[in-house]
Amino acid sequence: MPPESVVPAVELMNDQVTTFEFVRDALCEHAALDVSAAAAFAVAVHERGRERIPVGSLAEAERVAGALVEGARAAGYPLQARAIPSTGPAADDV
Repeated sequence: MPPESVVPAVELMNDQVTTFEFVRDALCEHAALDVSAAAAFAVAVHERGRERIPVGSLAEAERVAGALVEGARAAGYPLQARAIPSTGPAADDV
């Protein structure tokens, strides 16, 4: 696997409306995380404001981010997720 700095990722941003349970369950369904990993990730998003899940390809990151956002909208949540080409600094961080 390439160094972490070049691994595509899905980035989730925290909001005050989307529930912990929704995020956890959506990550299990769309990002293939087990329940404990999804719960830990949801906590990290909440505590840090955003967090990234490394994935195998940019295409996979786009698929997962799209599914998370689509599922959230269908459930009435404003969850924001995006595919990013690497786990290095986000464009708005530099």
